[in-house]
Amino acid sequence: MTNIVIVLHYKGSYCRRGLKANLVWLVVFIIGQSNLYGKPGRCCQKSPQVKPKVNLHSKGLIFAYYKEHPESAEHFNEFMSFFSDGELRGILNDFDWSVFNGKQICDIGGCYGVVMKAVKEKFPDITTINFDLPEVIEKAESIPGVQIVAGDMFDSSTIPSCNVVFMKHILHNWDDEDCIKIIKSLHKALPSDGKVVICDAILPKSGVTNPIAKSQKALDMLMAIIGGRERNQDQWRAIFEASGLKIDSVLPMTSGGPLTGIIATSKV
Repeated sequence: MTNIVIVLHYKGSYCRRGLKANLVWLVVFIIGQSNLYGKPGRCCQKSPQVKPKVNLHSKGLIFAYYKEHPESAEHFNEFMSFFSDGELRGILNDFDWSVFNGKQICDIGGCYGVVMKAVKEKFPDITTINFDLPEVIEKAESIPGVQIVAGDMFDSSTIPSCNVVFMKHILHNWDDEDCIKIIKSLHKALPSDGKVVICDAILPKSGVTNPIAKSQKALDMLMAIIGGRERNQDQWRAIFEASGLKIDSVLPMTSGGPLTGIIATSKV
């Protein structure tokens, strides 16, 4: 019954604010992970004889599982493309992409390329690249004006030449140690004037108790299930500084999840 309780909690916390996608994600996530617990449907049964096949708390293990079980990964990838649609207005309008005219932007973990497609359509002078794991890219359709590249963000040698790296809701899937590894990989791949721009949740500081803050912290607990975490601005700064980057700007988004913002960074 634990999974059902989680769904009801998120229905109360998020859907009243019109963020129905969060409930959709939870349902999709639970359905997509049903194989982790044996036969479909048994994940909701309270029985000592039903044990998960894998420990989801292990770092990055859920993504390793997705690699071995693409039928589960498909749910996640489809949702990420769906979720991007709801954030496009904020991504395109709240951040000044025109400063990158004539430059190359690579969306790391861009799934099927929804964001780079939109950026290219509005800013045709920007060269756009969609980058994700090979098993994701092989299912991505061709997008006019967008280069599609497969690789591994932990391996800087697979990251294509670019001036700017963009990541949307990627780093919150990983703990601090792995986030630093990822950003250092990006740092190595970027030129001296390269930039990293992320779109992610920015939690309030400890002690803030407004309703949205409570909901976002509940999402932080959810991310902890798969070894990730949400972060406040000070925690983001610490991650970037440990990776050789400094924060240039922090902008709230007018659309998307609660407390979602865009953080732009550059090399120190």
